[in-house]
Amino acid sequence: LTWTTTNATACTAAGSWSGSKSVSGTQGTGALAGNASYTLTCTGAGGSASGTANVAVTPAPLPAVTLSATPGSVTSGNGSTLSWSSTNATSCTSSDGWTGTRGTSGTYSTGALSTSTTYTLACTGAGGTTSASTTVSVSTGGGTIYGLEWDGNETTNTQRVLAFNGAGGSSAPF
Repeated sequence: LTWTTTNATACTAAGSWSGSKSVSGTQGTGALAGNASYTLTCTGAGGSASGTANVAVTPAPLPAVTLSATPGSVTSGNGSTLSWSSTNATSCTSSDGWTGTRGTSGTYSTGALSTSTTYTLACTGAGGTTSASTTVSVSTGGGTIYGLEWDGNETTNTQRVLAFNGAGGSSAPF
């Protein structure tokens, strides 16, 4: 704030500031959490006059966070890659399936997974904290698939029903 007067002998502040002030000067507002109004009333031989300065404070935006897993579904023993990005964030912290401090964008390899796992990322900025989560689903493989095998010889006409185990990929006569 900067002010000057003409023919004033004393000034008094009101509103978002207070106390006696010199007839001219400057003063910082300090950090403002919201709108502020600064009034200065100055007096002299001819009377008094006032002036007001209004300061509008725009709140900082909340961080925006995106977190994804590729692939989002794996079979047991396989892994996924997490990718994330954020805006209006200065730091990020991970929890659940991964823990620690993370950059505001990046990638992370989960390593081999045996159970479905949720990953959460919380990013903080001047406007607050926003979180995002993603889950990597883990399956143990497919169920049993049945098929028919024929030896192709019309004379013997041998046929077998086979069962394929999706988890191990093996087959066996049924």
